[in-house]
Amino acid sequence: MPLIAAALIVVVGLIGYALLTRPDPAAQQGSTTSQASGAAASQAPGGTIAPSAPIVGLTVQSPRDGDVVSTEEVTVIGLAPPGLRITRDVSLFPDQHATVDSTGHWAIAVRLGQGDNTLVFRIGDDRSTEQRIRVTYTRPAG
Repeated sequence: MPLIAAALIVVVGLIGYALLTRPDPAAQQGSTTSQASGAAASQAPGGTIAPSAPIVGLTVQSPRDGDVVSTEEVTVIGLAPPGLRITRDVSLFPDQHATVDSTGHWAIAVRLGQGDNTLVFRIGDDRSTEQRIRVTYTRPAG
């Protein structure tokens, strides 16, 4: 019986979350719909892109895994549920953090070392949401 009650509470919570975070249909009238990195999005007033469905989990959009860059610093950009804290694991130093904005976007500036760099991101302290990308920094010739 306690398991059924717990499951019912989870289901009611998920339905409540979906109702609270769904976009306002009246605000989307006259807007254009486009695809943004595999997620449906709509053009909001002022030219910003607002997701039309709740974002679930953590996604790193840029740079992509395996990218080779010629700049020592990159801005890692991604998607996650609004308001959450994104953590970048940094070995031997304090971790870096960013807060997801109201549209589900986050960004963290990362200084790269020469050669291969493995970058690890997660939502807060939840290691089950961990995303790893490998970015190679090659100094430009000259």
